Amino acid sequence: MKFEDDLMKYRHDAAISYLGQLLKTREDIKVQLAKPNKDLGECMNYLMSCARKKVKGQCAVLSDDEALSMAIHYYDEDDIVVDRISGSVSASPVQDEEHEQGKNEDIEKIVSERVEKEVARIKEEVSRSNQEDVEKIVSERVQN
Repeated sequence: MKFEDDLMKYRHDAAISYLGQLLKTREDIKVQLAKPNKDLGECMNYLMSCARKKVKGQCAVLSDDEALSMAIHYYDEDDIVVDRISGSVSASPVQDEEHEQGKNEDIEKIVSERVEKEVARIKEEVSRSNQEDVEKIVSERVQN
């Protein structure tokens, strides 16, 4: 019940609450989450101290996978000493070049598909129109 109490205790902190919900869905660490010497807030401090070791400029960044892996490690190990640190946590979506390139490729694909459909529709109309013209000409010649 300790972990459930932690979830309630930190329910107003979006980052800690999100981390808690992710951990809660993991069947493989249910026993570790119940350890009385572990705390969800301390887990977040552990993640922040790990992230600080990767500082680039003014930002310390962890991917979701890295954060989850480190959180699981925190709950697995009993001898982890967490440094008390000051700072805050915020989450933001990753906007890297690959992500932007993927969006651009998706847009290009959609536009290309729409253009192909429109070209096919126009060709069909022209084909029908030409067929009607041919039939009209043949009909006129047959009558003459």
